[in-house]
Amino acid sequence: MVSYKVNAIYLNDIFNPKKNSLSFLRFVLAALVIFSHSYTLGGFGSEALFGSTQETYGGFAVYNFFILSGFLITRSYIIDIAVPGAASKIFPYFSDIYLLRLSMYFLAGATYFLFIENIVISKKFFLFALGLTILSIQNNFYLLIAPLTLPYILFWLAFKLPFTNFDKYGDFSYGLYIYAFPIQQMLSFFGLNTKGFNIYFILSLLMSMIPSVLSYHIIEKPFLKLKTIQIKQIRLLFKR
Repeated sequence: MVSYKVNAIYLNDIFNPKKNSLSFLRFVLAALVIFSHSYTLGGFGSEALFGSTQETYGGFAVYNFFILSGFLITRSYIIDIAVPGAASKIFPYFSDIYLLRLSMYFLAGATYFLFIENIVISKKFFLFALGLTILSIQNNFYLLIAPLTLPYILFWLAFKLPFTNFDKYGDFSYGLYIYAFPIQQMLSFFGLNTKGFNIYFILSLLMSMIPSVLSYHIIEKPFLKLKTIQIKQIRLLFKR
């Protein structure tokens, strides 16, 4: 046991807030939401995650977004605001929304940060989690196992994939997620969905990139600069 812990690599060992593939994964997840909406907004019928009616591609993407949000918001709560003992204060906030399924995934992401020094990152564990998830999709227990396996898969990819400079020119995933819906409706209004699913999806993705890029540089980027401002009133509030 001792040698295992010494030789093990923990999430805290590989976590680098400035060098990771989180932006790449967020972009992929946003594109997956567009892919999902292409079925309904384009009139192509219903969808199923790898043929399973347990989940949709859009639902899969949104839950992974919540996992990432739970991790990053918890990190911001503890690190950026620097609240002593925040780990003991953050869990009670979830008791009021425990009935919501999304909170379960958010809490999973939060837990990964709270126990960042105890979570072992291993390729074997990653493959096990991935295999178990695939098996659950094929055998109708995905909804039971996904909150346990998806976070591990997501964070392994985030810190093992080589796309660390993906956001060199900006993180456009949020804008992509927001602006795609009305753009896809517009494309359907003008009949471009009749060109087939693939054409419709690609057009939706490419056209959504335009306002996403503009939104990042005009709105998001200026506001992101404000996060370095220390708000003493908020810190005092959290310390109570």
